[in-house]
Amino acid sequence: MSYQMFNKILKKLLLRFVTNFLYISTFFFVCTLIFAIEFGFNCISVAKASPIDIHKSKKSIEVNKMFEAGILKHKIKVPRAKIFNKDGSAHLLKEFKNKFIVLYLWASWCTDCINELTKLDQLARELKYREVDDIVILPITIDFKSPQQLQIFLKQRNIENIDFFLDPKKEIMGELGVHSLPSSFLINKGGYIIASYKRPLDWSNEVVLEKILNMKEENEKPVKSRPNNNEILKEDDNNKSEDIIPQINSKKTEKQPTFIG
Repeated sequence: MSYQMFNKILKKLLLRFVTNFLYISTFFFVCTLIFAIEFGFNCISVAKASPIDIHKSKKSIEVNKMFEAGILKHKIKVPRAKIFNKDGSAHLLKEFKNKFIVLYLWASWCTDCINELTKLDQLARELKYREVDDIVILPITIDFKSPQQLQIFLKQRNIENIDFFLDPKKEIMGELGVHSLPSSFLINKGGYIIASYKRPLDWSNEVVLEKILNMKEENEKPVKSRPNNNEILKEDDNNKSEDIIPQINSKKTEKQPTFIG
């Protein structure tokens, strides 16, 4: 074999080797790039659904179940007992007709109540931000503290977006058959109670906000209603709060209460 022929064969072999090497390198490079992109997207997806969001998702499901469980089969007329504002003026719930009401019964000694009031305050702030003016959050306390003391009490806990009324003689509680705190009710624009909750609910959860916004637009006229009685709003013994309240004297009075500091 001559030197020239050997050199020619060697060049062909080298060219084939280089060509194959480039093909293989390109193939591995493309595969690596695809894998890296896919892995990167998966990492981003995992990061997006990591512990906080997963927890939020589970929490929202729980809140939704609690919210739905409180919706009443029969709508109930609102109590006719009087409530009093900070100035001592008497008011009736029917004055808030054409407003969707979140009625909340609480007391300053009830730890669950204060935690839930904080959530209601956040809900009120969101409603103001969205300029929703036909939803009223109405906290009613059975405290015998003066309104001034209660204002200071709430301000110290940064609860500033909701006002409160007083029911010192527990007349509203008597009409609703409530014996423990916290308790809350949803009242439609027609003046009927449509939901009752005897356990704390996360009112700041976006699920609750969207549910309320949808419910307030529903038909105001009740399809079926019953008068107030303790059987309809009777709470489950398993859901009772530790803050048990004694039996209520439902005797009504026309006199304004004397606030005891």
